[in-house]
Amino acid sequence: MKKGICLLLSIVLCASALVACEGTVQPGSQGGETPSSVVEVPGESGPAGAGTETPAAGANETEPAGAATETPGAPEEPAEDKPLDMEAFLKSFAAENKDKNAEQMCDAMLENPYFRMFTKQSTEWYYPALNYEFKPEGVKEAWCIADYITGSNAVVYVIVPEEGTDQEALGESFKKAIDPYYLEDGTLKTLSVVAEGKAFVAFYPEGMMPVNGPLAGKIRDFVEMFHAFVKENPEASPLEIVEYFSNHQKFTSFIPMAVEEGRLTGFGDFEKTVEIKGFEEGAVLSPMMMPNTNIAYVFKLAEGADTAAFAKMLEDNANLAWNVCVGADTKISEVDGQLVLFMMCSEGTNQ
Repeated sequence: MKKGICLLLSIVLCASALVACEGTVQPGSQGGETPSSVVEVPGESGPAGAGTETPAAGANETEPAGAATETPGAPEEPAEDKPLDMEAFLKSFAAENKDKNAEQMCDAMLENPYFRMFTKQSTEWYYPALNYEFKPEGVKEAWCIADYITGSNAVVYVIVPEEGTDQEALGESFKKAIDPYYLEDGTLKTLSVVAEGKAFVAFYPEGMMPVNGPLAGKIRDFVEMFHAFVKENPEASPLEIVEYFSNHQKFTSFIPMAVEEGRLTGFGDFEKTVEIKGFEEGAVLSPMMMPNTNIAYVFKLAEGADTAAFAKMLEDNANLAWNVCVGADTKISEVDGQLVLFMMCSEGTNQ
């Protein structure tokens, strides 16, 4: 994790995590005892199989697992699936939005499929991706959009210069001020463009692709996305599914990774060691920041295996207090063919 991102993510995400269950825990670590206030309540079937949930006593009522949920929508017309030409985009975007100020232009940019995973940010206190001591001269207004979710570290600045400022020199000063940690792995390109009286500076990975389809606003939205993705991609592996989840949500930063049979995060506790077995392939979506109660698994079982029994085994052995800092209050499981989705989260305070 690069220094600039670490600082900013710690400020932005840790605060939201306290109310929205988010954190990094390596597979195999175990939490404390399950809270005694948890009352198991059977859920209802999802679109393609048995779906269950276990809310804590007194938790707010929520829709049954598998029920249709509203997620931030996809663009009305899916973007063409090709890499972004950043320079051409910024020039045409500037012409189409020339009457907007910097903040309004960032808002408009977030509506573009290539930037749906980005977040708008003011530069009042800090210039993301740039050296901390950077204080540009000749700036009337500057806003940016930054990708803190997918790990691309991309940032795009919209700068309104003061009258008489050399706009090209101003853009170049932003490029030169980039924190070297952002460039150490050689994945980011740098670009400065002047158009319609504004300067645009972009740090971005080559081959940026549009993000089409729904975006999850909370972990429960993965249920509907799970069934839809499997229907369109019946041969998808568990890892491919959780990677899709990670890249189609905007509520926390996740780390998707494959898992093997054995001790897995979220199952068992210090007094009871549990090994999860009986699957051919598995993957987990672990939260990147702590504290956090969101965690999601996808398992693929052998043809003919009893997926309902496997899901029940997961529920019986899942530890809602898997994260020692905070406790989850809900378990969600879904079956689709030989695939099992299992998640834990907190819904009593944030939904």
